[in-house]
Amino acid sequence: MNTKELRDETRFSMSQKPKGMLFLHVRGECLPILSIRDISQAGISVLIDYEVSKGDHVDIEYKDRDNEVKVSGIVVWRKQVENTSNEPVGVSKNLLGISMFNPNILLSFMLIE
Repeated sequence: MNTKELRDETRFSMSQKPKGMLFLHVRGECLPILSIRDISQAGISVLIDYEVSKGDHVDIEYKDRDNEVKVSGIVVWRKQVENTSNEPVGVSKNLLGISMFNPNILLSFMLIE
């Protein structure tokens, strides 16, 4: 994988999990997002347990008790992450880089207390 950075924008790391749930909608499936690596004005990097391809059009959905928001994007890179020793054999995680059309909406809902 090319390690050259694709985003010039300032990134925000998620030091704590958002109060709601995050899902990745791709090819008719709704997949849980395990964690967020970071988010910027142009995109988001997330960890999932499923195989998603570069070029896939996706929606990221955030839901909590009071709010629900979806933001569209496209997967611009994917990196398979090594399994840890306590995970079953055959389970692979994927770190995705997603270029999003308006990530600020998503970020603002995730930061609401």
